[in-house]
Amino acid sequence: MPAPAPISVAVVVPTFARPELLARCLAALAAQHLAPKEVLVAMRAGDAETAAAVEAAAGVLAVRVLTVDEPGHLPPLAAGAAAATADVVAFVDDDAEPWPDWLQSLVRHYDRPDVGAAGGLVFQPGFEDGVVADAVGKITPLGRFDRLAVHHVPREWRARDVDVLRGANMSIRGDLLAEYSWDARLNGGAATDYEVDLCSWVRRGGFRVVYDPNAIVTHRPGPRPELGREHDAQAVYAYSHNLVYVAAKALPLWQRPIAVALAFLVGSRASPGVVTALFDLAARRPPSLRRSLVPAFAGKLAGLRSAAAYVRYGAEPLERVGLDVTLRVCPACHELVDGVCPCGGQRRDGRRVTD
Repeated sequence: MPAPAPISVAVVVPTFARPELLARCLAALAAQHLAPKEVLVAMRAGDAETAAAVEAAAGVLAVRVLTVDEPGHLPPLAAGAAAATADVVAFVDDDAEPWPDWLQSLVRHYDRPDVGAAGGLVFQPGFEDGVVADAVGKITPLGRFDRLAVHHVPREWRARDVDVLRGANMSIRGDLLAEYSWDARLNGGAATDYEVDLCSWVRRGGFRVVYDPNAIVTHRPGPRPELGREHDAQAVYAYSHNLVYVAAKALPLWQRPIAVALAFLVGSRASPGVVTALFDLAARRPPSLRRSLVPAFAGKLAGLRSAAAYVRYGAEPLERVGLDVTLRVCPACHELVDGVCPCGGQRRDGRRVTD
């Protein structure tokens, strides 16, 4: 009996206006012990600096460029997922640098047919990097998923089943991912907690979600040009909306009312609830009505309305997930082209190559 074909993997890198960070990410992908079948860089049309960073990596990576018009974090992810042709689709942020054995550590888990998704440790230097976690990637019995500890060092260094992976270090079977409906209602702000929705969907399909601490990416969060300040009113609103919407949509039926009630009654620093606000008042650090309390409760109410719409209509499709233009890097002149390159295979040094 012939040996089974090796599992192929595509890597999707969403990016916008961060060419220096993207260049480091692509360099790390070029150094992988397991070479990806393709790297899909999903970017905005007209982002010339990002295009230049991709061109610089073309000599060492099989790169394809996808352009998206719709703003937000989810359209480039959906575009990459739709364009990928590999057995496994991995996702990494443009401000993350995978370690050399990242893909190798992820792909080995797909030898098991019951594994639907796999991810690993997101090492974030300077942010709680000395904290050791007993539980990683687990939703609490009360339905809280705002403390997943995926960037903490696990106390036991072993692969284990989890509830949620982090989008900066995540992979999914390609045929499974093709069936997932990306939800435009989650696309506000930084699209927080979309991973909870996606991983919960994988588990509801009867597949395992595996966390392997050997699959490491170093994450150095870069600026987000479209989002403004991290804790402004708009960000609090979007975060609070997704918190409630995902809880009401993705958790087991018995957990949903508990998690939603806790979001309103207790809340957190990122999205205050009644108890959090009263505690801060007692501690003489009252939260801002305009920048914190009002957008938090308004976002949560909007999340309930989105949950009601989901029950009636299902996921709201992304209107345009990109793929308006699919570009590749010409192996001769290293320019981004659509179709046949006008250089005719003529390299910049005058020699010809076979395309």
